[in-house]
Amino acid sequence: MPFSKLTRPIVLGSSSPGRHRVMVGLGVPFTVVPPGIDEKAVRAGSAEELVRALGLAKAEAVIRELDAPAVVITSDQVVEWRGQILEKPADADEARRWLIGYADEPPLVVTSVVVTDVVRGRDGLSVVNQLIGVDSVFVRFRSMTPRVIESAIKDGPVMLNSGAIAVEHWSLAPYVEQLEGAGSDNENLDSLLGLPTRLLLWFLTKFRVGVD
Repeated sequence: MPFSKLTRPIVLGSSSPGRHRVMVGLGVPFTVVPPGIDEKAVRAGSAEELVRALGLAKAEAVIRELDAPAVVITSDQVVEWRGQILEKPADADEARRWLIGYADEPPLVVTSVVVTDVVRGRDGLSVVNQLIGVDSVFVRFRSMTPRVIESAIKDGPVMLNSGAIAVEHWSLAPYVEQLEGAGSDNENLDSLLGLPTRLLLWFLTKFRVGVD
């Protein structure tokens, strides 16, 4: 476990099961405050700009809900593919088209992480420090059979994931050939699950949140 105790409570601004799984794996205690923003109302010109903007918007929304100092973690994720920014599929046809096409051109999964240190001042809670980073991972898929794709759409979490990518699900996992990113295999997988731990742990250390 990277932190034996915490100097400040940690709040995760996400209801994503993948992000919860990553945090539990880190062994860092946390509470959850869903950000509750309209993600479609936030737009940007590139995938990196979009996940940064959404991560910051989520942080602002969570901070408004706090009644005590905390370190707030927020994140967002999109997929860049064939010059397009892909978010969650609108329907099964869109998810199907993407999953078929990934064998010809790998998708790039772009994920932000924002860590915000919120303290109590004379006039209430305020932000004293904020770090933001973006991690990108290429996912190389082997060609999937129609049966596999239909199973993933029907039984898997692909409809809830950006770009319909759910590499940890039993239906798609055998078709993942390689994860290409700046981190280790485990760090790249954490990034795909929605939380780049390579950046997150560095930010928490810079904020001196954990004391060994």
